Amino acid sequence: MFMKILKLKIVIEDINDHSPEFSDKQINLQFSEGDWKGMKKSIPNAIDNDITVRNSEITYELQENQNKPFALSVSKSLDGNSELGIYLKEKLDREKQEMYVIKIIAKDEGTPSKQGILLVHISVTDVNDNAPVFSQVVYNISIQNDESLLSPIAVLSASDLDSNENGKVSYYFSSKTSESAKRHFMLNEETGEIFLKETFASLEKQVNELFVRASDKGTPPLSSAALVLINVINQQNNYPTINVNFLTPLSESSAAISEDTEVGSFIAYVMLIDNDAGSNGEVSCELQHNKFQLLMLGSKEYKIILKNPVDRETKDHYTITIECQDNGTPPLEIVRKYSIEVMDVNDVQPQFTKDTFHFLTYENGKANFPIGFINATDPDLASAGQLTFSLLSKDRNNIPFQVSDYGFITSNIPLDREEEDMYKFEVFVRDNGKPSLN
Repeated sequence: MFMKILKLKIVIEDINDHSPEFSDKQINLQFSEGDWKGMKKSIPNAIDNDITVRNSEITYELQENQNKPFALSVSKSLDGNSELGIYLKEKLDREKQEMYVIKIIAKDEGTPSKQGILLVHISVTDVNDNAPVFSQVVYNISIQNDESLLSPIAVLSASDLDSNENGKVSYYFSSKTSESAKRHFMLNEETGEIFLKETFASLEKQVNELFVRASDKGTPPLSSAALVLINVINQQNNYPTINVNFLTPLSESSAAISEDTEVGSFIAYVMLIDNDAGSNGEVSCELQHNKFQLLMLGSKEYKIILKNPVDRETKDHYTITIECQDNGTPPLEIVRKYSIEVMDVNDVQPQFTKDTFHFLTYENGKANFPIGFINATDPDLASAGQLTFSLLSKDRNNIPFQVSDYGFITSNIPLDREEEDMYKFEVFVRDNGKPSLN
């Protein structure tokens, strides 16, 4: 029997019968909204159990990544394996979106190509980048002066978009809140409820300002402020109060205006205070005068303007009367009188008491012999009414006379009647105002 041994070498050709596979079908990543652009987190690569280079070579891509702030990075390590990472293309904002799902696709180079998918769930962790925001910047609240101490008179609300401790809000009075307000009001730090702690006497302040801050519990904490205006309504009927603020006051009840003040000019601001409730606190005012007018600016606000021109030389002061009455039952009225002094301006020219002055003198008198006085008047005050006299320049060298500043005429030289028995000359007068009038 003969035997022959044949050695056979069987080569099994690889076909692309394995898909790239990730060790997990999905993974979870965390980025902080405080992470900067370029921040990278590593993710696992896929494995393909085919043996040929073509069938086991893997490429990676990010699917459907439009408008998402992430990108895929792929690099080769020394052993030829791929190292994958997810990095930020832009900063994140958890308050806009706190969760993303992206899909990583691993494809081999076989024919046909096979692929594996990794789902990456990315959560955005919070940083304390939002301050609490009040639902209102200013709260206007009205209460009775004998309001109950058991029920809140207001509830403040502030929201914080941050999460966990960063978004927990507490309330407290700021340092700008007066001790008087703190004595009357209490603030619940956790709920934002405001309670009346102590009732008001009828004559106490009617409008109270509470400055409240809302703070989160982040590190460092962020806060914001709101103003709470609490109007305490008094059921009693009290007299209105008039406050007049003149543009040029002389005292609490007097003021000054210039006689050249234009018609329509602002003279004073008038504010009324009546803290009574309802019609008891509705007030109207009037001013009856031919020179001054009262115009309404708003509720309980007026202005005084000049209605007609004033002339100090005609009348140098006026008395005005403001009458205010509320709509209570019975109505209460208050009357205030104010004095307005008219200040002078240089608006009147000097006037000679005569058009022609006649004087008689003697010949052969000594130089500086007195001749007489020239009189002129100016009703302006101070320097505007002080007068200075002089000869017109054309007469100074032609006549033997001189005029002093105050209007006294004297001779320069002895006079001779046989040479000249009559002299005529003109005298100039001006005041010392600015500008000077003559």
